[in-house]
Amino acid sequence: LLATQTALVVEHDFIMGTYLADRVVVFEGEPSVSTKACTPQNQLTGMNKFLNSLEITFRRDPTNFLPRINKMETVKDVEQKRAGNYFFLVYCQGSLPLLLTLLL
Repeated sequence: LLATQTALVVEHDFIMGTYLADRVVVFEGEPSVSTKACTPQNQLTGMNKFLNSLEITFRRDPTNFLPRINKMETVKDVEQKRAGNYFFLVYCQGSLPLLLTLLL
């Protein structure tokens, strides 16, 4: 696609959203009461901000490389939160994200 073309995709499947997006708009606040849309951010920054607001971290399953949510307050969860690493992507074959990987 040309860099001048834009599409707004509202996706409720987190993993699918990461495959489709190159920029992310994070909404903050209380739904239906007071909500603010943040400025568009690159995918890494936006997803880290979103997951931080939910207090969720992911890891990559070593067997099938699929993302898995860490249990709250586990060693891995605490380490990733301290480092601010809730999420990141590995890019392959040009700039298409083929595999979502989350901090091991």
